[in-house]
Amino acid sequence: MIRSWRSSLVIGVMLTTAIMTLVFLSALAMGVSDTMIENSTSLYFGQIALQDVPEDVSTNELKVDGVRTILKRYSVTGLVEVNKNVAGLQLIGVSPEEELKNTALWKKTIAGTPFDSQKKGVFIGSGIADKLLVSVGDTLSFRTNTQSNATSYTVIGIFKTGLSQFDNTLAFCNKKDLSQLPDNYQGAVFLQQGRQAEPIANTIRKIVPNKATVLTWGELMPDLQQLVELNSVCMDLVNAIVLAIVSIGVSCAFVIFILRNIREFGIMKSMGVTHWELINFISIKIIMINVVSCALGVLAGSIAVIVFADIGIDLSQLTSHNQYFLTSGMIYPRLTLSSLIYPPIMAISFSIAAGLWPALIVVRQDPAEILRKL
Repeated sequence: MIRSWRSSLVIGVMLTTAIMTLVFLSALAMGVSDTMIENSTSLYFGQIALQDVPEDVSTNELKVDGVRTILKRYSVTGLVEVNKNVAGLQLIGVSPEEELKNTALWKKTIAGTPFDSQKKGVFIGSGIADKLLVSVGDTLSFRTNTQSNATSYTVIGIFKTGLSQFDNTLAFCNKKDLSQLPDNYQGAVFLQQGRQAEPIANTIRKIVPNKATVLTWGELMPDLQQLVELNSVCMDLVNAIVLAIVSIGVSCAFVIFILRNIREFGIMKSMGVTHWELINFISIKIIMINVVSCALGVLAGSIAVIVFADIGIDLSQLTSHNQYFLTSGMIYPRLTLSSLIYPPIMAISFSIAAGLWPALIVVRQDPAEILRKL
């Protein structure tokens, strides 16, 4: 290694750069997944969605270990009418203070305000507002199938998320303004940082009656679940492709090293050094270079991740029309055990495999022929 320090340095720099880049990209891919999940869950549903929970099951009973808060909502479906314009509407009664504190839907307000304690008002989607031809300050009438008389509400705000299931069907009001509360309620469960939804959802399922529905964000949004998994698979493929290319460079560098020092290898073989000892000699050199390079690469990549995890990477211009980046386009890279271990393990594995070619060159050479040529 010392005699051919230039070759060792080139290989080391190449491997260090590759490992550093892959550690950072792996953390960045994890940050992208985190942002998509956070944006989608914080908008309205939470990490776990509850449906048809009986009123006699309190939210305090459902606040199991790992749950940060539960938003209680009441949903009623009916028809809304304004100047003979009629539309179907799902009116959600909520606690305004809790919603503003824990969800991001209010950030999508395009007119008015989400809630007004002085008025019996509704916060409606832009699709419904366009269909009914209403704006802030207009009055609308809402009637359910069980109501004989319609309830009047003032439009106090309009939101636009770009998602049809929100903009075209939903409206929100203070739950105290609902003419009648349903027997069952809905819930949005928000978890503590770093907690997984599935085990907590299983615990909640044991508490609520069978008729109640408990859905994790992955069950509620299977397309997002698949997108996160696809992101992980693509990152694994990038790791493999980059390190495969780097291993070719390592292999070529060692071939040059061996051809340049073929006389020494010929002398070693003539002195009785076995094929396996020569292969071990080359493998040990490759492993030593890899270990040092991987350590430096992981260190440099981790430092880069720590720096950008604090300041974030703003991709708002590239994600402004993506439904999974409605709330924020800031990406915060996150280191995981796999992002620190997977690239170095693959680098060493690929490099050892790449060392077989130069090792075979030495093994197949006859020592007498090598010395005769020189």
